[in-house]
Amino acid sequence: MKALIRTKKIFRPYSQKVLGYRVQATIPNMAARKMRKVKSGFVATEQEVPSFRAPYLICESMDYATERDISKGDMERFVLNLLSLGFTEFEML
Repeated sequence: MKALIRTKKIFRPYSQKVLGYRVQATIPNMAARKMRKVKSGFVATEQEVPSFRAPYLICESMDYATERDISKGDMERFVLNLLSLGFTEFEML
């Protein structure tokens, strides 16, 4: 099976400053819509994108890295976890 992988920003609850980054994996899907910013907020476009929310989310790393570039060891542990779940193909987004 194939898994899509991405890095996600983690924010502080009140100040909304970036705390770090986590790695997420999802099954291939096109359940979400790309958002476009407008004056009154955001609006969904017609362009489909993969959803990284339940029920499509497979797993998420528990710890977070302070840099956007996740270390090689952290990524290897994450991929080994996906391999143990039966996923054999991976695509970074």
